[in-house]
Amino acid sequence: MLVARVLPDVSGIERVFDYLVGDSLRARIAVGSRVRVVLNGRRVAGWVTELGDPDPALPVERLQPLLEVIGHGPDPHVVALSAWAARQWCGP
Repeated sequence: MLVARVLPDVSGIERVFDYLVGDSLRARIAVGSRVRVVLNGRRVAGWVTELGDPDPALPVERLQPLLEVIGHGPDPHVVALSAWAARQWCGP
């Protein structure tokens, strides 16, 4: 089971959410991919910041699936650099 941690492209939200990656999307998804997910009942775009195993503290049944991959984003190294810069200078 593969989980994508997604940072929604929504103003005011600065945390990642976990989404299940379906078999049909596994070959197309990578860190930095642009995806579409459901957040609070609406479809929004977001960025994949990490791929990995589900959090054992979170019931897998509660995770929603990724809806689609809508584009390729930056290289995973750029994603990591951006996250570091945001932490270093307290930015989103």
